[in-house]
Amino acid sequence: MRILKKKSRHGSESRIRELESTIYKLQEEINQLKKSNTNGASVVPFPLFIEIEKIDFLIFNTATGSITSYSDKLYVIPDIPLNINAFKALVHPDDALLIDVSVEKLKERPFIQQQARIISEKDGTKEMKPAEIVFFKNISENDLVIISIKDISQLAKQRKELVKTRERVEESDKLKSSILLNISHQIRTPLNSITGFSELLANSEYDSAKRKEYIEIIKQQSRRILGLIDDISEIAKLENGNIELTKIPCNLKLILKELLIGLNQQRTIKQKEQVDIKLDIPDNPGLEIMTDSGRLQQAILNIINYSLRYTQKGYIQFGYRFDEQTLKITFFVIDTSNGLTKDEQKVIFNKFSVIDTTDGKMEDPGLGLTISKNIIKSLGGKIWVESEEGKGNTFLFNIPFEPVPDNEHVDIENEIGHETTYQWPNKRILIVDDEEVNAMFLDAVLQGTSAQVIFAKNGNEAIELCKSISGIDLVLMDLKMPVMNGLKATQEIRKYNTKIPIIAQTALASEEDKHNCLKVGCNDIITKPIEVQELMLMINRYICD
Repeated sequence: MRILKKKSRHGSESRIRELESTIYKLQEEINQLKKSNTNGASVVPFPLFIEIEKIDFLIFNTATGSITSYSDKLYVIPDIPLNINAFKALVHPDDALLIDVSVEKLKERPFIQQQARIISEKDGTKEMKPAEIVFFKNISENDLVIISIKDISQLAKQRKELVKTRERVEESDKLKSSILLNISHQIRTPLNSITGFSELLANSEYDSAKRKEYIEIIKQQSRRILGLIDDISEIAKLENGNIELTKIPCNLKLILKELLIGLNQQRTIKQKEQVDIKLDIPDNPGLEIMTDSGRLQQAILNIINYSLRYTQKGYIQFGYRFDEQTLKITFFVIDTSNGLTKDEQKVIFNKFSVIDTTDGKMEDPGLGLTISKNIIKSLGGKIWVESEEGKGNTFLFNIPFEPVPDNEHVDIENEIGHETTYQWPNKRILIVDDEEVNAMFLDAVLQGTSAQVIFAKNGNEAIELCKSISGIDLVLMDLKMPVMNGLKATQEIRKYNTKIPIIAQTALASEEDKHNCLKVGCNDIITKPIEVQELMLMINRYICD
């Protein structure tokens, strides 16, 4: 038997070579059977099982319409007389016409390749499987057509997965483009204000009151840009699953009161004095739970900041309730904003969703709510919103109650400090920073505290000063410096001085970065841009201790 070599439009050369090799083997078997057949019939009178790499072979006699099976495992249903119509019955009705078309086309071509859905039966269960069917014309005997059937279920599955992957990638690319455009807009808007008012400050015509107003606007817009940068970094970590939770005993009354103090300060900075912020918690010493207090506060704060942004007057009320039946804690934030439409409620927790503000402007609420959603999910809870246009919003989320072990407890109430001025006479603080402007800023911050300030420009200088000058009470250590970085310098200092407090100052804010700082011996970390009150409170805690 001779097979004409021709590359299929849909198949590969290796596939054709595989089929040819197998068909030659089949032809040898057929010839041997014919020699022993006294009737000289042109069709093999009984099934002969040959399976090579799960390929089924059928011999179809176009003159008599009969089919002989060379495999009894994959597709041939027992007890059914095999002929071309029976074979077509094994094919999905929508694909059956392909069989007739393929046989007809064999008059002009040496082989035809098709894909069709074939009924497969295994352990008494029938199912429809995608298959690759190749019809080969037997050149030596024109009446015979060899039909190759190969299960391509796995290939079809892989193709579907590839299509889905491609669609996800395309959707991701569109989303990334949209996000980049949105980020560009969110940065350019405050940057325009910073640039414009900076130029106005250079004009000597404005009085001190007006110049002070412009400086305050620049500071506000700078915070807005920094907040966006922090949010983008945070959302990337959360969505990649790179969030580390540090669960410690927490008193909910304490952490919510801490939030309230900070929010009242922020309310003044954001010129929202007309919006009252109220705390609504059960009248008891406070529920103690095991959780990541920092992440929990971050989730609540992001929601309140959203409400504060869109509430022009009235109040924002936040708090929690504990359900002893379900052992779940439900937190709430209620505001008197303009509320949300049904459509806005569906997308409010998505990245860069767009809402309609009270003055009719379309505005992006930012990433805060998306970050809160991811944090709450990592804490084992869920978040939702209840709202009605013109009647405000009620944001709710719950987390499971995790009790504090009996051997641990939380100090409450007296932990919240209100100190705003600091005096540290006879205290010596070492500032380690290679950037002169940063050192000048820290020096200015410490003016008026009566503390003595000394300086080092790199890690080597810091090590030598700590060795040569006795009585250094605290080190403010920058991490990224030439000659020797802050982490290495801290390690060296800890070899001979384990008591001196070292506060790392860094622009890196991930949990991994903080972990590395603490691992080498830093007592605490403050993130740039540095908030003055946060720094002063931190220094005071270590110096006083």
